[in-house]
Amino acid sequence: MRGEEGRAEMLERPSAGPAGHDEYQSIQCLRALAALMVLVYHVGTTLSVLHDGPVRPHWLTAGVDIFFVVSGFVMVVATRRRPVGPGRFLRARMARIVPLYWVATLLYAALLVLQRQGAPSLEELLKSLFFVFYTNPRTGEPTPLLVPGWSLNYEVYFYVMFAAVLWLSVARRILVLGAIFAFICMFRPLVPADDALLFRLTSPHPLEFVAGMALAYAASAASRLPAWSGAILIAVAFAGLATIGTGLSRVLFFGPFAIAIVAGAVIAEPLFRMAVLGPLRRLGDASYSLYLTHPLVVTLLLPLLAPGTAVAGAAITMAIASIVAAFLSYHAFELPIAGLARGWIRGRRSNAPATEADRPSG
Repeated sequence: MRGEEGRAEMLERPSAGPAGHDEYQSIQCLRALAALMVLVYHVGTTLSVLHDGPVRPHWLTAGVDIFFVVSGFVMVVATRRRPVGPGRFLRARMARIVPLYWVATLLYAALLVLQRQGAPSLEELLKSLFFVFYTNPRTGEPTPLLVPGWSLNYEVYFYVMFAAVLWLSVARRILVLGAIFAFICMFRPLVPADDALLFRLTSPHPLEFVAGMALAYAASAASRLPAWSGAILIAVAFAGLATIGTGLSRVLFFGPFAIAIVAGAVIAEPLFRMAVLGPLRRLGDASYSLYLTHPLVVTLLLPLLAPGTAVAGAAITMAIASIVAAFLSYHAFELPIAGLARGWIRGRRSNAPATEADRPSG
């Protein structure tokens, strides 16, 4: 795959490998695992209304931290061999994430109205759709209307900053973004607790993206390590997440484990190519749909469950229904929209003068 079409495809495929035509199957599997972690956590949160006491382990929310590390990794891999301009990069990323997010957000708003939970205000809806951090009046937290969308706000924040340093070498991108995000984090103690925008912008979460970038930079060296050592690193990291209790903040606790899991996956890449993991890799393809559509499925199913419903049965039903809906969304919506987006991006470039960064790369 070469030239303009090749670059568009690389930017839209979430785990393009360093060969330019291959993929990191380990990253695909991690995307599936991370989405499943978030799904199970949210199912447990929802079912807590049917059960006395919590029914979800908090460490499962680390799936989002894994997503952040993976995103930083993928952005470096997707751009280091096929240079791309900032505008083209941002168009490709927005075309990848916006359509499904907007549709899911609007459907969720309609669902709230149908279930008489209150229609969102126009301001709330617009801030949600355009990735503006604000305090959700329903949750009291700095989340958008579709709660999992808070991570997309960080994704967009990272994409804008990443686009601004695309002209630098990979090593310098890592150093510059790391320094910028670390500097911004220093202002966190000065931020009012009720200022959602400043609270989110001064979070250390963006440093997880930078860690993923660093892992991509070191991927060639990591691939020379024994695959079994990567598998052990993954197992130890997950065990630590599930068993270690700490008073540290979320990023300081989840971040190192998420970084270790992604590093282990890159080292253990040969193991993730086994045929038995095929279903997990396919779920990785649909992980974005799973991440965004499962709140709709869970919200739809909850009223159908009687207060005395067995928690295990309800959880399994919600999880299976969410996975089925994710595959339907992926094949019926994500793939067709991705094809249209590639055509749109190529069309935009056909009317603009080529720059050195936009020329075929080999």
